[in-house]
Amino acid sequence: MAKANKRITTTAPVAPVTPEAPAQRYARRTWGLDDVITLLVASNPKRGASYGRFACYGTGGITVRQYVQAVVDGGHKGGATKAHADLRWDVAHKLVAIAAPAKADAPAAE
Repeated sequence: MAKANKRITTTAPVAPVTPEAPAQRYARRTWGLDDVITLLVASNPKRGASYGRFACYGTGGITVRQYVQAVVDGGHKGGATKAHADLRWDVAHKLVAIAAPAKADAPAAE
């Protein structure tokens, strides 16, 4: 007589899965035109047309207004709209940082 094999299957309790927040593709635009751009990378990481627009940052220390004007004056496709999109992308991917300019100390009142 053949024995019947009984398989017992159990399932382990599964912890609830918390979905991760999706990576942010673009940063929110929280800066003004007179805020200063600081480069966070040593070399230009871009390729193609964006390489030329990234080169408009120079060595950093320029304002958002100066960067946008450099992109427009350079004849880059997309002009100011593309310059602002590049800023949002570059901030989100930590290629540049944008902060308010340092305030000069007010002269002491006599």
